[in-house]
Amino acid sequence: MFHLPKRPEAILAGNDLSLIEILKFAKSNNLSIPGDIAIIGVDDVSFADLFNPPLTTIKQPTFEMGKMAAELLLDKINGVGKDSKRIY
Repeated sequence: MFHLPKRPEAILAGNDLSLIEILKFAKSNNLSIPGDIAIIGVDDVSFADLFNPPLTTIKQPTFEMGKMAAELLLDKINGVGKDSKRIY
């Protein structure tokens, strides 16, 4: 991406591992954050506030998302519709 004639202005890191690799790349290529490239992380990494300026992160409530997915799946299995009561 950084070899393109028009380099990206921002990158969205989909997870902590991607974010770490992007940060390593930025450091090794002397890219300023957010001057040269804006970075947004997903996962609400605990170390985001250590940067100056702090990184923007998006928190994903993974436990709640998994719980809701399981409930929806159980509703489908049990044939529960929108207006029905859950039996579990």
